[in-house]
Amino acid sequence: MIKNKIYESVKNNNLIIKITNDEYVQINLLINKLKHEYNLQLDYIQKNKKNFDKILLHNQLVKTTIKEVIDHFSVIKKYNVCVFVTGSFARCTNKFNSDLDLHFCYKNIYKNILFKYEEMIYYILFSIFNINREKVHNMILSRYENKKIVRIMSIVDNNDLMIILKNDDNEISYKINGKQKRRIYSQYLNKKDIKTMYKYLRNELLTYNREWVHTFYVFSNDWLFTKYYKKLLIIEDKNKSIDKINKRKEDIVTQIEFINSMINTIDKENICDFKKMFQMEEFKLLYNYISYRRDLYLLYNKKWDMIDFSNIDNYLNNDIVFPYIKDYMYSLFNLVESFKNEYSIHKSGYINKECYDLQIIKLLRLNSLIGGVL
Repeated sequence: MIKNKIYESVKNNNLIIKITNDEYVQINLLINKLKHEYNLQLDYIQKNKKNFDKILLHNQLVKTTIKEVIDHFSVIKKYNVCVFVTGSFARCTNKFNSDLDLHFCYKNIYKNILFKYEEMIYYILFSIFNINREKVHNMILSRYENKKIVRIMSIVDNNDLMIILKNDDNEISYKINGKQKRRIYSQYLNKKDIKTMYKYLRNELLTYNREWVHTFYVFSNDWLFTKYYKKLLIIEDKNKSIDKINKRKEDIVTQIEFINSMINTIDKENICDFKKMFQMEEFKLLYNYISYRRDLYLLYNKKWDMIDFSNIDNYLNNDIVFPYIKDYMYSLFNLVESFKNEYSIHKSGYINKECYDLQIIKLLRLNSLIGGVL
């Protein structure tokens, strides 16, 4: 069934998913209710909170909304579907328009039953959060190697893919960008069971051990997820040492020095390129910092469960380095935001002198933020 739908979508750039009349009504009721609540709270956060409080509160708001949507679908519990997010919303580093990496894991034999509920949930969430369909995806599952996907993508064009949720009388239609169609195919063709995901993560841990392998927030059937996640932690613990952790800290210091050198060589004629590079370095620093404090937490606490990254500082408040690195990163974040606000409207790349001088003052303040601390 799924295979036929995928090939049909390749041929016609249409993916038609049958839903019941009752499901159509429930989808719209749920969107109307939760979108109103979400917008009210989001408006309050944006008007009344400052700096990273906005990010953390928005993160909690998004997670609460996802949980409400997930709980509405009884099939999640009936088929032991493990639903979780990865990426920025899991590590609490999201911005207001960040991608939502939402995953569904369950036994592969239920794929024909559950695939439509995945898409219904995706539709509800991107409608509530006012983002495009391609910004809601399952990043880890889409990384699996799959010969069927390779074959499909070899014949697919770059036109947008239309997704249609259709009942007897009505339909809901939306599109996914042609360049992102591979994700929709992987959503339906790749294996969905958590054992396959565990094997993939284990291989990543043993080869690269990048921070995204450890950042998850689970909404349903967390007992199932934790069962496999503990195995990953035990494997990782065998290779953990204070020397490796200190090396990671040295890398953070080196990264800060590199960013400072970038600041000192800012070129007002190429500010758009500088902004892109600066933001990329900011994210690298952020991820290294999170990995560093996570390593310390695991080394000294030996607690084999997932970590809530919004509360991890409670465990590490005796380390003098953390407050300075955190303040530095928060300033980097605000600086990148100021780049967006002040420079993104200049389509020609030209920046007037007043705007440029103002930014230089901000950069100089940032440059001296942690001088001599590390």
